Amino acid sequence: ETSGNMVFAGLGANLYVSTDNGATFALRRQGVPGDFNDWPKKIVYDGTRLFVLTNNALHISTDLGLTFTARGAAQGLTGTNFTKVKVSGNNIAVIDTNTGLRISTNGGATFQTVDLTGTIGYNPSGYDVLFEGATIVYGTGIGLFVSNNTGASFTQVPNTIAIDLVQRVGSSILVGNWSGLSVLAANMASLSPISTAVTPGGLIWRVISAGSRLYAGSSEGFFYSSNNGDTWTRINVGGGVAPWFGTNAIDATDALIAVGFGDPTGRVGLAISNNAGASYALRDLSSYPRSVAIDGNRIVVGTNNEVCISPNAGGTFTCATAINGLGDSFYGAVLASGSRVFVASSGGRFFRSNDNGATYSEVVLAADIRVKSFSRAGAKIYVSTSRGAFVSIDGGATFQKAFDNPSLSYAEWDILEIGSRVFLGGNYVSLIDNATSPAGVREFKLSANGLASILTRSLARHGGYIFVGTEAGLGRIREDQL
Repeated sequence: ETSGNMVFAGLGANLYVSTDNGATFALRRQGVPGDFNDWPKKIVYDGTRLFVLTNNALHISTDLGLTFTARGAAQGLTGTNFTKVKVSGNNIAVIDTNTGLRISTNGGATFQTVDLTGTIGYNPSGYDVLFEGATIVYGTGIGLFVSNNTGASFTQVPNTIAIDLVQRVGSSILVGNWSGLSVLAANMASLSPISTAVTPGGLIWRVISAGSRLYAGSSEGFFYSSNNGDTWTRINVGGGVAPWFGTNAIDATDALIAVGFGDPTGRVGLAISNNAGASYALRDLSSYPRSVAIDGNRIVVGTNNEVCISPNAGGTFTCATAINGLGDSFYGAVLASGSRVFVASSGGRFFRSNDNGATYSEVVLAADIRVKSFSRAGAKIYVSTSRGAFVSIDGGATFQKAFDNPSLSYAEWDILEIGSRVFLGGNYVSLIDNATSPAGVREFKLSANGLASILTRSLARHGGYIFVGTEAGLGRIREDQL
């Protein structure tokens, strides 16, 4: 924390103060097992008072850290994982990541717990807050909440998801998260994005080309691009829930979109749009969605312990479990084709239904093999495994090894067929120039895209590019350069 020539630094368990802009420092308070009995986590100086936040207490000094007064459970400041303190005059707000917000209106003499149970039924994890006068703007793990009566009641700002930053800049209140910055409207009822152009990051689970749009699901969210991947917009499915990141639970066509969601209350399901993303309807499921596949108006979703099918674009679902022939759990890959449904479990087991999901039986492609994913190319159905690719040319009735080439033994995540060319995603991206005679195989590592030697999980063709979803981000390669 800095203020003019003052610099305050927490180093390990100690507090140091400089009055000459950091040229020299003096040890003011020694931590464990000294004065704070904990490690300083946040330091705030408002020109008069110095605030040092630890895991379960707030320490206040009016003499630049020579002496402190501790505020904790005895003053109503309860918690064990304090992460942030904000000060505005006599208004003090302290956030406990696990249990929410505590506020004081008398300079820290006493605190009270902010309760959102009357608004949403529980207290979500808190991330950041602005507390000015009677106004509280509170960023949480499920959205932004506003109170104009010192926390007596709150209103959730519509269509907001996890909010990490709430900060006043001049006359504006900025709100931010991984998708960028927005300005809170004067009536505090809506947000105006400063920029919605983001690049999907983290582990890219799926890349999907659907009409004029490109979709990407990653460990950081669900995105779409309308300009061939030049810029991206994060999708907010609404309803106070967030997409269930870190799974294959997304799929899209021209008009139909299905994306898995989950929130801290335990509510889980699918957000479904029948109008190309203009709006979403939420459909509850009994456990977290792990994979989604769309086939016409049919939606298949694999969850932790069942596989559910909707024949009417998400209107109704019928679910199958072990009593229907499924084994294992965590169904991370699904595919539907005609009356057949294909399912892969977390253990790599492969199950097939020939009656639209009413009953299932296990398919063993080879000994000691783990099935990873499914893909379709016209009438062909590909199965990516730990021992290479298998293919069916009869709608999934029978399967055989797709390519008899040892160098393809690790092409185990996704397959993209374009004419006679086949791209396989695994440790590298492998390109077979002639699928009928795969003796010559080219492998490339996307070094020009900064994604060298990164495991590839998903492939899509869109607008003259091959998009490659890896464990370190999204890359694209011009098709005419291959």
